[in-house]
Amino acid sequence: MPQTPFAELDHTAQLDLLEQLTRTVLHEHYDIAGPAPTFEVQQFEDNAVWRVRAGDSSYVARLSIRDGRPAHQQRSEMRWLESLAASGQVAVPEPVTTTIGHYVVPIEVPGHDQPATLAVLRWLHGTAEPPYRQPGVAADMGAATAALHKRSSATGLRYRKVLVAPAKLALRMRSGSSQLDSMLSGK
Repeated sequence: MPQTPFAELDHTAQLDLLEQLTRTVLHEHYDIAGPAPTFEVQQFEDNAVWRVRAGDSSYVARLSIRDGRPAHQQRSEMRWLESLAASGQVAVPEPVTTTIGHYVVPIEVPGHDQPATLAVLRWLHGTAEPPYRQPGVAADMGAATAALHKRSSATGLRYRKVLVAPAKLALRMRSGSSQLDSMLSGK
């Protein structure tokens, strides 16, 4: 029986499929404790984003399913977040690496012709919208923005574009090539 293309699935079916794939990758590639992590959808557009609760810990699982945010850019983003978290100057979600130290895991979504990648971060408690009208909030936001700019200029973020023929890349991704892993891993 032919497989239904991902784009032809309804929103709920797409999200169910992506959650199932994400659960599998979390189990196989991350050292996240807990017998049955719970998933709480945060949003689903270009990314499917869940709050994942496992034991006493909470994480963000972000599955990017649209072309436009290549894995090397996401790895750079994770390195920057890791640097910001280590600085202690700005509260940011801290990246969680796989058991072999990768920031981003490629995922093949059945019936979907665009690359998909999973990144996991520690859940950061907070509010989506600060109380703008309270005294000092604007100054705090300005200080946080200044800290981001200062840290970004002090952090060497490797950005390396790897040129590989798309057919060879797809073949290597499916085969789990260690050569591809070493080419694509920033860590």
